[in-house]
Amino acid sequence: MAIFAFDDHFPSHPEFAATLDAQDPLRRFREQFHIPPAPDGGESIYFCGNSLGLQPRTVRAAIEQELESWERQAVEGHFRGKSPWMPYHETLADSTARLVGAKPLEVIVMNNLTTNLHLLLISFYRPTATRYKVLMEGGAFPSDQYAVESQVKLHGYAPDDAIVELVPRPGERTLRTEDIEAKIREVGDELALVLLGVLIITRARHLICKPLPRLGTPSALRWASIWRMRPATWSCTYMIGMWTSPAGVLTNTSTPVPVA
Repeated sequence: MAIFAFDDHFPSHPEFAATLDAQDPLRRFREQFHIPPAPDGGESIYFCGNSLGLQPRTVRAAIEQELESWERQAVEGHFRGKSPWMPYHETLADSTARLVGAKPLEVIVMNNLTTNLHLLLISFYRPTATRYKVLMEGGAFPSDQYAVESQVKLHGYAPDDAIVELVPRPGERTLRTEDIEAKIREVGDELALVLLGVLIITRARHLICKPLPRLGTPSALRWASIWRMRPATWSCTYMIGMWTSPAGVLTNTSTPVPVA
């Protein structure tokens, strides 16, 4: 399996955007969110869902329900009330699995971004004396970088040597597929793990995975792929914009995906 990157090029005139909006089968859900006002008093055009999703109109009532349960049940709220807290991970499994096309036993709602990265790295990053390098995107989220650095140090390697970063070509903002493949070949048998975000939001880049022929080195077929956001290994699901911010129940979901 390999990483393919792509960009979509669309006409930029308003009429084309309006046509796409009219054809969007999800357009009715727009009314279910509070949209902040623009400086002129109209609705703003919101593109920050990667950082904080818009507030759903139903979230206030949902939070009030949990506050009431806390007020009336206290610690018993873990087991009693309309939505007991203890089995949340079980309650959300079916809907989460449908969202990403997985089986309920393959997903779990748990932890936070850095914790889930550590859990995956401790499972998949198994370096040896000669095969210890990690390939990741340059300028990744700080939490990603810190997690990888700490795991590399845990195994006794120097981050400056063990971490190989992918950066766009001079004058470009996005990674090219051929450059990702070339770097995998270049690192060769020293490569132990590839960590890439499906959505590289700082570069407006979307990565998808498709089957690919052998890249010419044994390591290219051995690396485990862990990709952030949502799916395969998701973190901070509020970034999708479907749930709300720090108060949301859904915070993180992890599904380790090894690539043979």
